[in-house]
Amino acid sequence: MSKADFQEIATAFDDAVDIYQDAASNLSAVKAPARVIGMHKALAQVFQEYADATQAMADALDVDKQAVDLEAFRNSETQQNDLIVKFGTQLRRVMMSAM
Repeated sequence: MSKADFQEIATAFDDAVDIYQDAASNLSAVKAPARVIGMHKALAQVFQEYADATQAMADALDVDKQAVDLEAFRNSETQQNDLIVKFGTQLRRVMMSAM
């Protein structure tokens, strides 16, 4: 793979991290109704952890060496998979409380 292609992939990861971190900040800043404050805090925390795991994945890419720290990359992937399930669970709780 060319260095330019590797850089493009790394940039796409970095862009995704920026989007997730912005979304995490926005979610955390939302004022939740009193009856769902705890669930909202848990939802925001899980999403922040997901964004952080995405950062770890992006950090596993070394553009200068054109290398991937496979252990860190795979650990991040596992974390993201676990966290997205937790996020979905928390989101369902919030949605069910609204009904």
